Amino acid sequence: MSHYISLAMTSPINIAFFDLDETLIATDTKQAWLEYLCQCDLAPQNVVDQEKRAYLDFKKGRINLEQYMQVQLSPIKGKSTQTVAAWATDFIDRRVAPVVVPQALERIEWHRNRGDHCVLVSNTAAHLARPIGELLKLDTVIAIELETLNGVYTGSISH
Repeated sequence: MSHYISLAMTSPINIAFFDLDETLIATDTKQAWLEYLCQCDLAPQNVVDQEKRAYLDFKKGRINLEQYMQVQLSPIKGKSTQTVAAWATDFIDRRVAPVVVPQALERIEWHRNRGDHCVLVSNTAAHLARPIGELLKLDTVIAIELETLNGVYTGSISH
């Protein structure tokens, strides 16, 4: 145990934390994702309005995170992780990559050149946050993990 403490004290790790929405990218990922799904006829047209109402209820403390995420995740409930990954790839190519903030990429590169460990911390679900983190070449992604059963999304978050 003392070996690890000694190593940590002699080899400090600098960590840079980044937020996603309206910081690294010039959009709200969750809303853009639902709009994309609606435009592709992969979700009911009213899901965006349902999500907006649920988010306001969440912010006001009327519902908890799990209840909010059930609304947010309703379009992928019952879908395979492979299917959703394909949708996410197309979404990121079409709707996220074009709105990456150039100054954000410069800041990530600045930290990378210093040897910092670059971490994305987001309240976006991991099925979107992880591939966006890969696009931005971040080292670690901390996001809301989703529950799956036999390779299918349940529509709930995991604990």
